[in-house]
Amino acid sequence: VAVELWRIADSPPAPHFRLEATPNEWRKQSLAATNSSPKTGSERGEKYREFFQPLIDELREKHKFTSAKVAQPQSWYSFSGGYGQRLSYGACFTGQKQARVELYIDNGSAEWNLNLFERLEERITEIESNLGQKLDWQRLENRRACRIALARSGSIDDSPEALTEIRGWMVDNLLSFKRVFGPKLAELIG
Repeated sequence: VAVELWRIADSPPAPHFRLEATPNEWRKQSLAATNSSPKTGSERGEKYREFFQPLIDELREKHKFTSAKVAQPQSWYSFSGGYGQRLSYGACFTGQKQARVELYIDNGSAEWNLNLFERLEERITEIESNLGQKLDWQRLENRRACRIALARSGSIDDSPEALTEIRGWMVDNLLSFKRVFGPKLAELIG
């Protein structure tokens, strides 16, 4: 914004704020400056943003899964798991060239997180049967949070066709996670 002083008739000068750049213009300028600098990673961040934007749009518009609107230039995206707790459904690319969908449990208390994780783990047969897939149950030792995940091979550097297929896989599995875990979480938390 630009600050100007305006005076009407004999009034004392008053500040007036004039919009100079909108967020989209700022973003373009910011990306241009970043891409022309010697920093690395900005092109990769843009690849992530371009990957996750259609995923977020589909989840919001077609499935009412989220109200999120804007993807960020990062390798992951989290969606609220609800129930007033810090639970989230996530989609990400890992450093091991994997694409992953997960239920991430972290309400701030390691004890609470592990307790919920173990109560879900007691239902492993039912949960995996309802999902039709074997999951990776990660206690994340020496960390506060726990994770229940499903992974497959995939990298942001894959071909556009492969990325489209990975995006569809993520959408399908995020919907499945919410369908299967949602009632269990409501029962155990609510």
